[in-house]
Amino acid sequence: MHKRDGEDDYYASVSSVQHGLAPEFRRLLSSCGANASTIMALQAKAESQGSLNDQLVRSFLQESHFGQNVLYCLDAKIERLDAVDD
Repeated sequence: MHKRDGEDDYYASVSSVQHGLAPEFRRLLSSCGANASTIMALQAKAESQGSLNDQLVRSFLQESHFGQNVLYCLDAKIERLDAVDD
């Protein structure tokens, strides 16, 4: 699966060093079945890196079968969000 345009922008827009993950992104992760430890780990990555990007999110979630399912769901939902914005 390759990166689609807009995903880096999306992940950067919902994460920062000051605030970790935006509430709407936490809800999106939860709706995709991410558990609290997954969300907290991504928040820690956002805070330590300054923001998230597509490659960072993918490499983190692809480490487990469970994470791959979350990633598949995120890809589909972000693609729909991008379609609405266009």
